[in-house]
Amino acid sequence: MFEERLELHYHLVNDAHSMDALVRNKCEAEVLALVRHVAKELGVDVVLESSAFTEGGLREVLKFLMDPKNGSSLVMGGMMLVLVQIVISILAMPSTDKEQEALTKELTKLSIEEKKLQIEKLRREAGEGKPSEEVVAEVVSTLNQDYKVLTRRSNFYSQLLPYKKVTAVGFGHIPTGEIIPKNERTTPRADFERFLVRENKLPELVDEAACIEIVAPVMTGWNMHWKGLYQGEPISFAMRDRDYKQAVSNRTVSFQRGDSIACLLHTERKLDPTGEVIVTGRYVSLVLDKRSSSGQSAETPQGKRKRFSDKLASAQSSLPFSPPESETN
Repeated sequence: MFEERLELHYHLVNDAHSMDALVRNKCEAEVLALVRHVAKELGVDVVLESSAFTEGGLREVLKFLMDPKNGSSLVMGGMMLVLVQIVISILAMPSTDKEQEALTKELTKLSIEEKKLQIEKLRREAGEGKPSEEVVAEVVSTLNQDYKVLTRRSNFYSQLLPYKKVTAVGFGHIPTGEIIPKNERTTPRADFERFLVRENKLPELVDEAACIEIVAPVMTGWNMHWKGLYQGEPISFAMRDRDYKQAVSNRTVSFQRGDSIACLLHTERKLDPTGEVIVTGRYVSLVLDKRSSSGQSAETPQGKRKRFSDKLASAQSSLPFSPPESETN
């Protein structure tokens, strides 16, 4: 059985050796959830156990255990150690400004593929010996853009921030056969706030070519939500295209079974307390055209204006740039 150990060291006021059990248990729950998520991302099948904690502030030890049957002993042994090192880095170092931008933009397919390649390289180097610090740092930076990592870490420090008895928290790897961690990395209370996620609202997703099959348009009651099918899933959405809403209300536009609209669909989202992305609402800002079940399409006036505006903007952007003539004295 492979084993690695991670120590959480709560530094307490007046060298105390006990702390509020509820605060400690909530902190432990967040660390365990973070470790399990990071282990899953790295492809490490790990069992976590809690050891008896010791004094000196309050020291709690988590054991990372793995059955050798679950993979190559060389690779898995190396990945177990790397897992501990990565968790320490995440918990002890606040994200950079660039990494914090994860909450203001959507991860692209390219960035997701880059993460996979980095982890594959990490596993390969773990099988050949100790992975390079550069590769480990790249994986840490990528994981620091993970919604669940950011949220769980924020939750951990949110529990400690109002509990004044904790003056700092340290994280260290305890080598096999030893009882004291090497190179404990300590975060003072003054830095706790740097780890907090202040805003859980995510940027809107905008589908500029959404096709929604209309199930239930709203003829009356301007604030009621429409019902439709979007990418095969039933959705509820607000119609914020006032011109189109008025046309439906005046019955100049009507719907039959199978009719759909092409439109700009906005999806509002936020992070829940576990870091999961949840949809909080949807709305259509502009209807481009209405399509019947037989395939006939009727462009809306506002759709025509948008397409003309887009075409004009595209033409202007493709014009060759001519630098202004230099002035002569």
